[in-house]
Amino acid sequence: MKKLFLTGFMFFMFAAVNAQIGDVQQKGSWLYSYDGSKQIGKFSISSSDSFLGFSSSIVVVQKGSWIYSYDANGRQQGKFSVSSGDQFKSVVGNNINIKKGSWLYTYDTGGRQISKRSL
Repeated sequence: MKKLFLTGFMFFMFAAVNAQIGDVQQKGSWLYSYDGSKQIGKFSISSSDSFLGFSSSIVVVQKGSWIYSYDANGRQQGKFSVSSGDQFKSVVGNNINIKKGSWLYTYDTGGRQISKRSL
């Protein structure tokens, strides 16, 4: 019985840690992340922040000249700076794409640049 309980508990913890983001909604100064119909995270953003997008694993928010990535529960994963002319392009999986002039830069969730290419 103890082994069955431990196995069930470990499965529950693994599922909670690996929850995938199915939707993110902004309501006032709060972002809510959902896995299907179940809320899995909630975190606040200020009125001057911009919710940019999400993938199944991260939520992307711009705060001034910084881009922040968060996990499904609202824990910060990383950040990187952008200039005033830079444009958010997309978020795919664990990658964030930013257009800088005629170049597309790709960053990981930790805020490290992993590639760039000409457009």
